[in-house]
Amino acid sequence: MDNAHFLKNVSEEELYEILKNDDTADFSNCYFYKVKISISEGRISSFEGSRFYECKFMGFDGQHVNFQKAVLTGCFIENANFNHVNMTGIEIYGTHIKDASFRFTDLTDARMRYVLFETSVLYQTEFQHALMDNIHFQNVEAENITTDFSTVTMTMTGARNKDIQNYRNQILWALHVNQDEIDRAIKKVRFIRSNYETIFEVNDGDMVLIDGQLRKVNYMDEYHFNFDGGKCYHIWEFAEKVNPQGNRVLPAQQSILDQIKSKGVSSKKDGHEKTTPNKEL
Repeated sequence: MDNAHFLKNVSEEELYEILKNDDTADFSNCYFYKVKISISEGRISSFEGSRFYECKFMGFDGQHVNFQKAVLTGCFIENANFNHVNMTGIEIYGTHIKDASFRFTDLTDARMRYVLFETSVLYQTEFQHALMDNIHFQNVEAENITTDFSTVTMTMTGARNKDIQNYRNQILWALHVNQDEIDRAIKKVRFIRSNYETIFEVNDGDMVLIDGQLRKVNYMDEYHFNFDGGKCYHIWEFAEKVNPQGNRVLPAQQSILDQIKSKGVSSKKDGHEKTTPNKEL
């Protein structure tokens, strides 16, 4: 579309006529002013894969609209209504959302960075597996948020671990997630291999065997990073689950790395490969 295109009080039929020759579905500096789109009007209820750059949605009313995998960058949304809207996989960057209503809106797998939700309503909005990087909720009314927040990645680029922890708590508090859910969301540690294969998952404070040494899990450890929505350690050698007494778990419960350890550690020295048996503790 042309830059600075002003869409005011247009119907879905009229919007279709404007966009019917636009195969790219890109919107730059467009104003959607009191535009109403509903699946009942039947023509274009989908903006799937569309890209919006520095657009304004003023009084926008979307009912059963598909924004799946759309990209919003530097946009401003005010007095807008999103009802039964599919926003799965959407990417939202540097966007200010004010006095908007999101009801029965699905933001599963959404990627959001530097977004402000201000004086808005979130009713039964889904954030499963979403990425929230520097997302802030100010005076937001949240109700019936059923997301499992252990699947949500909440980060602050460039922030310290302590600041990140406070940031997560602020998000969960704003969305009225209970304390048990908060603890479960921020204190889960997943042990993985360097090829990103999950080995096992434990809670903060549990004991694990790392490279033959017994250590207590600390989700704020310097090696902590986010992986697939979980809080993880990047294990470059070996890790094993242990019982509360600090002993190895039963063979049937041991990690897959036991199979590797039983074959020894392979290393190269002076151009020759050498296999060293592992010592039992």
